[in-house]
Amino acid sequence: MCSRSPQVLEMIDKKLGDKKHRSDMPKVEQRLDEICEDKMLTETQKKVCYFMQPIKREVSQLMKNGLPNDRICKRLGQKSKEICSVRNKVKVEKGATDYNALKVKDLKKILADRGVMCDGCVEKSDFVKKCVATESLEREL
Repeated sequence: MCSRSPQVLEMIDKKLGDKKHRSDMPKVEQRLDEICEDKMLTETQKKVCYFMQPIKREVSQLMKNGLPNDRICKRLGQKSKEICSVRNKVKVEKGATDYNALKVKDLKKILADRGVMCDGCVEKSDFVKKCVATESLEREL
């Protein structure tokens, strides 16, 4: 369900160390703040932090209760649906990307990034054909 939140929660776990520090809610909240201020976070992790900040008291309470990170994530998803909607950007390589393996949502995002509209696209195969046809428009990073 929430594939990005556990990454941030695991980072908090590593900073806290032993279980003794997990029982101190202010300490957990402080670690969350420290992690979220880190300049080395990916854009996805920064978004997760942004959505976790308003509910960090609940995050610390769940960690104090000893819930595993995946269960914490599910509970957070009930409070803030945005946490679970954060996704990594799809990596596209010219000539090497299997568009059939991607979801329609990802195909639409790829086309939007290329500035291409897919008028009349109904089936997944339509989006795949359009992505293949416009592959030359992919921006070099």
